[in-house]
Amino acid sequence: MGAAIGLHLLVDHPGTVGTLVAHEPIALGFLAPEVEKRARGELEGVLDVHRESGWRAAAGKVAAVLGIDPRAQETEEGITAFPFTERRAANFEYFLRYDLAAVLEDRLSLMDVPAGARVGRAGARVGPAGARIVPAVGESSPVTGFDYLAALALADRAGVEAVRFPGGHNGNLTHPRAFADRLVAVLESN
Repeated sequence: MGAAIGLHLLVDHPGTVGTLVAHEPIALGFLAPEVEKRARGELEGVLDVHRESGWRAAAGKVAAVLGIDPRAQETEEGITAFPFTERRAANFEYFLRYDLAAVLEDRLSLMDVPAGARVGRAGARVGPAGARIVPAVGESSPVTGFDYLAALALADRAGVEAVRFPGGHNGNLTHPRAFADRLVAVLESN
């Protein structure tokens, strides 16, 4: 959700964002109508499962929607699996109860995002208020996933190529060192 929040900051409060790395934004308004309809149906299905069977069942549905197989995820060597503590469970419950509903209600569209007034260093487009938009996708994310496609649509709007990051949608968890290295390289290329 960080990418979608960052995009709202960029649009609603010009000048507050210097560089936005928008990794697979959950921005349904960026999608072609048929893809948006499919994504909305999948996410509404997650909410249905949550209401009927609780957060544990919904967690599996979220993973499936995002193309994640938690039992067969490729990870960086030396990664310790995160235990699902009470705090993480409470955070996930909050996400399901409030954040996912906000995603479905969000009306941000590509036309709301500045197309870019000038080109910054390294070829990245810079919006009128000076924000550099860096659309990003996971190297192992499903290319048909709505979050991946939203990032590609944003890249097209910004007039840049999407930057590929290690791992999938949650590459920051599965490949934290490689993900951080890529992020530093992207930020230093400004």
